[in-house]
Amino acid sequence: MACLNIQHIMQKIDEIKLLLSDDNSTNILGLTETFLSDEIEDKELTINCFDTKRKDRKHKKGGGILIYISESINYLRRYDLEHDNIEAI
Repeated sequence: MACLNIQHIMQKIDEIKLLLSDDNSTNILGLTETFLSDEIEDKELTINCFDTKRKDRKHKKGGGILIYISESINYLRRYDLEHDNIEAI
């Protein structure tokens, strides 16, 4: 699993797409400080062969989490364990 801290992911989305399309060893990529909001649609973040899971900060600017998970991994997102005041997926 890789983890990156990026001040607004949209500045780096092309690099991230290239990294994940070229690197067959990455199955999960976690990103923090994505600075995403409802203005950015999921389709803008899509990468072939990866599921995209995001949790944007709702009540103030900044923060946010984005995770890319290889479609080859079986998983279940546990919304029941998530809380609005904690940036965790």
